[in-house]
Amino acid sequence: MVENPDIRLINCIIADDEPLARIGMKRLVEQVSYLNLVGIAKDVFEISGFLAIAKVDLLFLDIHMPKISGIEFLKTLQNPPKVIFTTAFAEYALKGYELDVLDYLLKPVTLDRFLKSAHKAKEYFESADLLHAKKGATEKTDFLFIKTSKKIEKVFFKEILFVKAMLNYVVLFTENRKLVTYTSIKKISDRLPTSLFLKIHKSYIVSVSHINSLERNHLKIQQHTLPVSRAHKAELIKMLGTRKP
Repeated sequence: MVENPDIRLINCIIADDEPLARIGMKRLVEQVSYLNLVGIAKDVFEISGFLAIAKVDLLFLDIHMPKISGIEFLKTLQNPPKVIFTTAFAEYALKGYELDVLDYLLKPVTLDRFLKSAHKAKEYFESADLLHAKKGATEKTDFLFIKTSKKIEKVFFKEILFVKAMLNYVVLFTENRKLVTYTSIKKISDRLPTSLFLKIHKSYIVSVSHINSLERNHLKIQQHTLPVSRAHKAELIKMLGTRKP
């Protein structure tokens, strides 16, 4: 395959114990310019070998593999690539989606159905790359500029205690001042590094390092008591648990 620098190549592996199925999938992969085939495996041992030596983004994985099923094998991986299951049995579709796979292809796989699946993978990796790039760009700086009614002010990330949404405005609370700006909490969230800040409620984003305590559905930041929604509490607890003391 001739590489085009403008195309984001998706490194993929085909895994199937049936020779004809492997040949058929290889022909389908070769129809798609952004799929880069780095290996073809007949069992989970060969898959493991490829994963150990190559950067693999996507795995076309047959569910009915010898000795151990594709589903059971996927459960054993610590950092698995994204997976598109292939199988002749439709009843496995729900099980596949429970494992957060990208798609499910029913054999025999047609070209039009394969192209839809490949496009889904392309959209996933493009979105993931964009998010990673945006996060990296944000975290290279340690401040942002906020437009208030009178001027544009520089605010360092380390100053911010929390952010509160109020109708069409957002208030940034620091130790010494409150900055009110006409924007949405979504736009402010996009400008804050995810390693330092976390949304805890539809109206609040907090600086994790400034949290003093968490009790039930509220947390304390200095003299402020803020609500924590049920939808965000698990992520907050996880982030608190993984931060170094």
